[in-house]
Amino acid sequence: MRLIPLIFALLITAAASAQSTKNIMLKRLTPEGMVYFIKPLIYKGETGKVEVDFTFFQPKDTDSLRLTINATLEDKTIKGTPETFALQSSTTLPSDSLSLLYLEREGNQWQSRLSGIWDTPATLDALSGDHQLVLRYPSATITLTPRNKARKRLDVALTTIRYEVGR
Repeated sequence: MRLIPLIFALLITAAASAQSTKNIMLKRLTPEGMVYFIKPLIYKGETGKVEVDFTFFQPKDTDSLRLTINATLEDKTIKGTPETFALQSSTTLPSDSLSLLYLEREGNQWQSRLSGIWDTPATLDALSGDHQLVLRYPSATITLTPRNKARKRLDVALTTIRYEVGR
């Protein structure tokens, strides 16, 4: 009989935590595996705010975890494709692949959309707490830092993902 209140409390807690991620992330089971999409967050860069989104993918029947980070940048000068896109915390993790999705002029600004892919579960720890995204171009380095609200939302999403993938 003592277990019934405990089980009820655990169910309510689980339901509340599941609802708290609704505005932060989407998760979908696909035939290939589980996809966790963290909705766009605002990071600060030298040229202003930058919109960043994260997609984690765990293939079926494996414990591997792939991260894709997409970032939309606006700048007055054409930057093109960076030489490196790295996730920096206590360690630096360069992306395994990098692509420029588009580059277009919008008024007096250039807007570019970049995508980097990391094939390592270490990204979960690297994104927790203090971290930066670093884009290195031949002529400049751009460092992106999450705003406080973005960091908090990312931490909630990462906690959920860690729980579900067993890390």
